[in-house]
Amino acid sequence: PNQKLLHFIRHAQGFHNVDARPIQQRAADARLTPEGEAQCAALAATVEAAGLRPELIASSPLTRTLQTGVMCFRGPDGCPPMAACESLRETVNFLCDRRRPLSEIRPEFEQVDFSACPHDEDAIWAAYEARHGPADLYGEHREHRDLPSLARRAREAIEWLGGRPEREIVVVSHQSFLRALFSLGLTRKLRGLPVAVE
Repeated sequence: PNQKLLHFIRHAQGFHNVDARPIQQRAADARLTPEGEAQCAALAATVEAAGLRPELIASSPLTRTLQTGVMCFRGPDGCPPMAACESLRETVNFLCDRRRPLSEIRPEFEQVDFSACPHDEDAIWAAYEARHGPADLYGEHREHRDLPSLARRAREAIEWLGGRPEREIVVVSHQSFLRALFSLGLTRKLRGLPVAVE
């Protein structure tokens, strides 16, 4: 009764993943490519065959993760409840890590609860842009140079998941953030229980 089952998924292929330009010049908040949509269809078939029925899809608020969550878990009974959490988003280093305003994202994903995303504009990107300058003038890592802040955000994500009432949750996030989460975010106990990652 004091356990949660979390399934972690990295988003499917986005246009920023196949863009030939340097990473510093890739577009913000990329959508999934046709290949990424095919990856979602393949995972959806696997999910259906396995009978996976999570109580919640917890997602980063970036478009590619929201698309992945909707496409992979859209079964015959519809999609499970979805909630976006700002703390689950990609590490904020390059322009492709910037999210669109929620006022643009919400109409496209009306089934998603965005209450864990407190700002319409991308406040995390804005803070690092104020510190380092715009993407066309500063092309280095931003949040990865601020590991205490990244670790705090990773712990916030785990605490948010731990505070949810659902017992089985699928988490849709990003490669770099998931690496940070498993390296930096699991240094505290989850609701008083040790965290085990297998």
